[in-house]
Amino acid sequence: MGFEVYKMKNEDKTKEQLIDELLEMLQRIAELEACENEHRLTEQQLKQRIAIEEALAHASRLFISTVDPDLNQILKIFGEVVSANRSYIFLFRENGKKVDNTHEWCDPATEPQIDNLQNLDPSLFPWWLDKLQHRENIVIPDISSLPPEAIAEKEILQPQGIKSLLVVPIDSKEGRLLGFMGFDDTEKCRSWSDEDIRLLRVASEMISSYLKRKEAEDQLKVSLKEKEILLRELYHRTKNNMQVISSLLNLQSLTIDDKQMLEVVKDIQNRIRSISLVHEKLYQSKDLSNVNLKDYIQELANALLTSYEGSKDRISVTLDIDNVFISLDTITTCGLIINELVSNSLKHAFPDDREGTIRIALHSTGEDKMELRISDNGIGLPEGLDFRDTKSLGLKLVRKLAEDQLRGKVELVELKDGKGTDFLIKFKEQRDMIKNIR
Repeated sequence: MGFEVYKMKNEDKTKEQLIDELLEMLQRIAELEACENEHRLTEQQLKQRIAIEEALAHASRLFISTVDPDLNQILKIFGEVVSANRSYIFLFRENGKKVDNTHEWCDPATEPQIDNLQNLDPSLFPWWLDKLQHRENIVIPDISSLPPEAIAEKEILQPQGIKSLLVVPIDSKEGRLLGFMGFDDTEKCRSWSDEDIRLLRVASEMISSYLKRKEAEDQLKVSLKEKEILLRELYHRTKNNMQVISSLLNLQSLTIDDKQMLEVVKDIQNRIRSISLVHEKLYQSKDLSNVNLKDYIQELANALLTSYEGSKDRISVTLDIDNVFISLDTITTCGLIINELVSNSLKHAFPDDREGTIRIALHSTGEDKMELRISDNGIGLPEGLDFRDTKSLGLKLVRKLAEDQLRGKVELVELKDGKGTDFLIKFKEQRDMIKNIR
């Protein structure tokens, strides 16, 4: 009897131990499952973080490599990485009195809203606007649970089918609120992770920098346009004023009987024309910093031929001009030198109605070196004449212009056959003022 009691107690004790062991095993299994779930969650978070970093890197490359990046494409990159159905940008205008949905991306199953969200009055959404003005993120896991003070916001968000959203302000470096950027989920209510918020904050900073850069570029374009208009007007008025002076000289010449004095007046008119023509070409040019040298010199030569009666029929002018860009001051000085030397050839190189040729060449001989050459095949200079020491105003002017204005050197090249004249002016233009015209 005693043995049976002992056996029964021992069996009962064993059952209790088995139950304890079973419970302990179940607890360990639960802990392992929790650990595995945590590991899976951590791995998923890590993958999401990597995806977000890649999205930011991709967007950064677009902003850096493209002058005008496609913001809709960038919204697509960010929207897809956080599994949003819609991402968008709203920008304020009229000093914050109006706001427009300027850019938008939607997945194929989501209806776009950009056309419906234009010219909005932000004061109608005070709860939303207050958060943005205080630079707060707007995180709404469930639109239906918006507070009573956000009733206006709920009335505009719910008809769009939005279940949940995340919005951050787009701020300028000066602290001005430019607008906001957001993600919508139209399928479900959801919690937005810290990684999602971080992504959107970095994205808004990228877009803010781009918008400020674009605004500065637009302002610069407007400023340049205004200056271009003023510059064109200046060129136009300078040309007109010179034409008025030339016309006055022409009227005055009608009252002059002295042939020598008439020649002086004509020379002055030709000098004025050479300067006036520069401003006329600049006024007509699409690029106010660029005059087509060949066209300018050709027109100047034709005007000189016309001014000396009978010259056009028996004297020709040939041009050999490089496509180079030189400063306005240099163009004007070269024009005056060409005017003096070509005029000198037309007056003296071909007496007794001789036929001949005047050649004008302008070449770049190095990175910043230029050569201007004016020659003719006429009778040449009088024997023994030193062009550096002559009473001729034209030749004195050529030397002064070449040496003082161009800081160059003028030479009279000796010709093999002794016929004609060949003036060579070497000068050095500022390096940053010369470039090939493409």
